[in-house]
Amino acid sequence: MILAAFLFSCSNSKNVFKSADFESRAVRHQTIAILPINLIQSNSKLKSAAEEYGYTFQKQLLLHLLEYTSKNNEGHSIAFQPAGTTDSLLEQNNFTVEQAYQRKPGELAKLLRVDAVFMTTLTDKTDFTQGQGFGLSGGKSIYNSDKSNPNAQTLEVNPVNLDMSANLYDAVDGKLIWRTYRTGGTDLPSKMGALIQYFSEWIAKRFPYKS
Repeated sequence: MILAAFLFSCSNSKNVFKSADFESRAVRHQTIAILPINLIQSNSKLKSAAEEYGYTFQKQLLLHLLEYTSKNNEGHSIAFQPAGTTDSLLEQNNFTVEQAYQRKPGELAKLLRVDAVFMTTLTDKTDFTQGQGFGLSGGKSIYNSDKSNPNAQTLEVNPVNLDMSANLYDAVDGKLIWRTYRTGGTDLPSKMGALIQYFSEWIAKRFPYKS
C-alpha cells in the first residue's frame, strides 16, 4: 500500500527506496527527529515492555546514525534532534509511542519543530515471548532497560515473523520520501538486545545524509 501511494526510485542499497523528489526536499532539511520505535505485538501484557524497548531502540539508533552519518561523504548535511527533546515534547502532548504513530507525520514534525521525522516500526506477526529472566507482574514489565542489567537482553522474538519498516517523512506535507525495510529471516537475532543492534546498524548504514 505504501509503494502504491508514493512514487519511488530504487537506490543502490538493498531494500532502500527514495521518492522521485527526495533531493529537492532533502536539501531543505536541517533537523530530523528520530521517534521511539513502535514495537507491534498482540500480547497486551507485554505492551509496556514493548514501549520501553521502543525508547531503548530509539537511543541506540540515534547513536548509530550519528556515527555513520559523520563518516558519510555524500548527501545533505543535517542534525538530529536530541532524543530527550523529542521524547519530552511527545510527553508534553500526552502521546504514548503508539499514539504518536497514529498521528499524521506532518503534524508530528510541526509539533517537534523539525524538518522531517523518522519513524520505525517492528511488527511481530506472532508475539514477543518471555525469555529467561523476563518478568511480568500484574501485567507490567519489571525489567530494567539499562544495558548493565542482563534481564534487558532476554526478551525473545520469532525472527521469521518479524518485519521492520523505517520511514522518513517530510515536514511540509508529511510525504514519505525515504524508506528501508526488511521482512523476517532466520538469520535475524532472536534476542531483542541483539536485534536492536542489528537494525540500528542496518538503518544507519543506509541513511542518505551526512552530519
